[in-house]
This record gives sequence, structure tokens and C-alpha cells, in this order.
Amino acid sequence: MARIIQLYPGKGKMPARPVRVPDELAALKSELKREARKIIQSLILSAIGPNLRKWLTGTQVQRKLNISEATLRKLRNAGAIAYCKIGQDIYFDPVDVDKALRKRKGGKAA
Repeated sequence: MARIIQLYPGKGKMPARPVRVPDELAALKSELKREARKIIQSLILSAIGPNLRKWLTGTQVQRKLNISEATLRKLRNAGAIAYCKIGQDIYFDPVDVDKALRKRKGGKAA
């Protein structure tokens, strides 16, 4: 937690509020952002419920399709695979991943 430094103006008067050191403000801001992100992610996860657990991470999709991170990004940007982004994490719809897998293997994508 940030340390508060009391600075006193001349004549022995205390300031209305304590003054924080700039480096500590940056650290506090960073800490607050992390905590807010955790709270938002937990709220989203609880709202979506167990369905999110069925979705795949990018690494899982790369392994399943045997593709690189760049190729997965291209598929995602082209709309070929549905995804959901929560904070910094991206999850992919397994149904779309299976369709992409069947397409790669030359089968029909239902």
C-alpha cells in the first residue's frame, strides 16, 4: 500500500489532506486497476456461469488445429472462429473450432 507523507506548510499549519509521493500514486493506481480487473472478471464469470468453462483458450485451439498464434489471430479477426475476450484472456467457441478443424482436414463443416 502506498505510504502517505505528511507535508506541513510553513507556520505549523497542517494541510487539509496528506500529500502522496508521485511514484506511490502510480503504484496505487496500478494496484487499483488490478483489483478492479479481478472484480470485473469474477462478475462476468459468475454471470456467464459454467458455460465459459466449455470454451477453449488460444493455446488449446492452436494445439487442436496445429496452427501458430498468428494464424489463430487471422482466423479470429476474419470471424472464422467465435471468441469472447474477458480482460486480457481470449476464449474460443469449441463448436467453431471443430468446424475449422473439419475444414482443415478436408471434411464438411456442418
